[in-house]
Amino acid sequence: MKPVIGITCGNAPGTSRRTVEAPAPIQYVQRPFIDCIEQSGGIPLLLPCLEDRDTNESLMEMIDGLLIPGGVDADPRFFGGVPHAKIGTVDPEKDLLEIALIDGCSAAGKPVLGLCRGIQMIAIAFGGEIYQDLASEKPGAFNHMQNSPMTFPSHDVQIETGTLLYELMGNQQVVPTNSSHHQAVNEILEQFTISGRTSDGVIEGLEHEDGLLLGVQWHPERTYDRDPWSRPLFDWLISTAAG
Repeated sequence: MKPVIGITCGNAPGTSRRTVEAPAPIQYVQRPFIDCIEQSGGIPLLLPCLEDRDTNESLMEMIDGLLIPGGVDADPRFFGGVPHAKIGTVDPEKDLLEIALIDGCSAAGKPVLGLCRGIQMIAIAFGGEIYQDLASEKPGAFNHMQNSPMTFPSHDVQIETGTLLYELMGNQQVVPTNSSHHQAVNEILEQFTISGRTSDGVIEGLEHEDGLLLGVQWHPERTYDRDPWSRPLFDWLISTAAG
């Protein structure tokens, strides 16, 4: 049987389980994430946000690997912060789901791939911190919210040699990527390696020492069929989940 890859849902902005007026509450995953898992040989399984942490953790038993996709901003309560003036929409239910699943998969030895917001949630789940707004919190940061289509790159990422990401990128030290974020990983723990940065120092690649948790700050689901660096990330998740 093909490996089952869980993909975390999020609440559509402006709705939640307690919304009583129109529009009705919606949980969703953008289609490109689903397509990439299927095309790389996995079975995508959408995981809804649930209120009970124990139930969230039990979802982990249904999957062989986990994809944390992009989405809205992370709630600063989960990394000991207070809301920055520039913070956008947050989805605490999604945060709770993803933290529980990352913890569960890590304990069970199941691979996790985090994309954009997903790399930030991996860091948060292990006690790290993120910038809530790069433009105002990291001096010298350039614009990481590209105005061109996401199917095209907007900046380069410097890849650290000898890392898992370096291997997946075909031993390329510089990889062009797209960019759509104003938050980014700031503080990480010792068991992680920073495997990619942009020229302004923003963390773009992060991996755990066990080789089972990998995050990138860009959106390879948007360039899956357009460059040689995007598909290997999904292929790694599927092959690792398959054992």
